[in-house]
Amino acid sequence: MNANRSRAPDADADARRASPRGAPGRRALTDGLGPRRAPAAAGPTAGPPTAPAPAPTPARVEDDPFGLHLPPAETRFVDDDGAPPTDAALDDVEAIAVELERLIERAEWSKLRPEARAEFAPGAAARAQARRRGEAPDLSGTGSVVSMDRLAAGVRALQATWPTLTPKARADALRAIGDAVLVGADVPPLLGITVTALKAFTASFDYRTWKIELLRELVVGTALDDVAAVNLADALAHELRHAEQQFLVARSLAAQGLNADEIRGALNGLEPTVSVRAVAMRSAGLDPAQVALAARMEPSLLANREITRRLDADNGLAPMAASRARAVAVVAGLRARPPRATLAEGRAACRDLLERIDHVLTNYRLYRQFAGERDAHEVGAGASLAFEAQS
Repeated sequence: MNANRSRAPDADADARRASPRGAPGRRALTDGLGPRRAPAAAGPTAGPPTAPAPAPTPARVEDDPFGLHLPPAETRFVDDDGAPPTDAALDDVEAIAVELERLIERAEWSKLRPEARAEFAPGAAARAQARRRGEAPDLSGTGSVVSMDRLAAGVRALQATWPTLTPKARADALRAIGDAVLVGADVPPLLGITVTALKAFTASFDYRTWKIELLRELVVGTALDDVAAVNLADALAHELRHAEQQFLVARSLAAQGLNADEIRGALNGLEPTVSVRAVAMRSAGLDPAQVALAARMEPSLLANREITRRLDADNGLAPMAASRARAVAVVAGLRARPPRATLAEGRAACRDLLERIDHVLTNYRLYRQFAGERDAHEVGAGASLAFEAQS
């Protein structure tokens, strides 16, 4: 035997006794570095000391957009006894699970909407307050303070009878409130309010049928509390304003000499009786504010129609919902013992859900740049304020 490799006769036995199976000895295999093994037990040597081992290559630092400072994605904790991961590894798993839960809570339009409105329409409430105090010019037609007070009073009255009404009766009552506002602004009354569970957003106005479509969540429930009533007044006022926008542009086109069929073609299928009414009225009786509103709305309703159609088709809500469902499953896998999901899967789910949320918000930001949307949101803010002013 080479004298330089000799060791004390019982050194191997002593080393085995010092490291029983299951004792702390777990090691991390990270990014292809190979096992980080403990050095061999030292024994007497007859030769010169060996050269120091080369420093290990630093582990790759992965992008960490969530500021969690977690270990690299490929880190896994192993031991030859099959024991569960270390407490440190479980802390990392829990951190990812908590971040995913935060994103899951955020990834619904009802939760994103207040955030988006505050970011993309700052100051709407303050402007509505200034109009109520007479410190800023009032809006015309359905957006006037008088119109908003009429709508808010109707919703306030509906609160008292809400528990006794069916969803259809509630929709009919909302239609009556809306019609009072429209007729007061010389706009044709609605042809209906429909309720559906299949809407992406809270409400929409269909100019082809002259109807408002409401998300079912707005008209169910045993009571209409103030928070729900404010949301309902806001949504209703917003969609009524879209009806007025359509009718004013139709009247403007009629004043330019277009007949009812030509107006329908220009406005992409406007409801026939509304186009006939626009030809009959033309611009007679319009005040300067209404003429100015029609001029602002015309490019939005004509030239930008295809852009808004594409934004509606790609609002990002369905992909966000699918990503949210996947994230829920990943959280369950991370929380299982032993975990059924890896840190890499948790990070990927975080990134995917965050990207889906950003897509929805980007789409909404683009949508809010259109003149018709900016104007309708101003009216909605006025309705909310009018409701609160009557408390």
